[in-house]
Amino acid sequence: MNLIVDNPFRLKDRCRIDTENYLFQLQIGAGLLSSPDGFREVTDWPHYARELPTIEDELANLVLPVDISQTVYVFHMPPINLGLDRCFLGKDFGSEAIYRFILERQPLLSLHGHIHESPELSGNWYAKLGHTCCIQPGQLEDLIYVIIDLDIMKIERFCK
Repeated sequence: MNLIVDNPFRLKDRCRIDTENYLFQLQIGAGLLSSPDGFREVTDWPHYARELPTIEDELANLVLPVDISQTVYVFHMPPINLGLDRCFLGKDFGSEAIYRFILERQPLLSLHGHIHESPELSGNWYAKLGHTCCIQPGQLEDLIYVIIDLDIMKIERFCK
């Protein structure tokens, strides 16, 4: 899922309200949406965004696999409150909807990104949420990657 929690920056192609009770951050300029002809400005982004399905809505509409305990989900946005979502401002910017989805469904593994600096700031590149292992390898100047052996759930993080 490439959707992310709304941010204050102008480009909004993948931004969504996280949950119905989402509070907008102070926005920097009008929202911009990509189109084949360039960018289209959305002058009242909060109003426009409230017309779109939330991340929570999108997750609720996913088809569930036969055995979710053997499922791997890939979310661009990390879940909130696991140390996988800390930004340079020192604030956690993860998704409550993704957190709840993982906690309620309990897939085997969830993979995340988006906030590149998070593991360096929080010290966490993985976390457990119930039985689910959540991974956010991070990415700053060096190449950072994770190798996962799903048969034995061996997870290693490398930096080159």
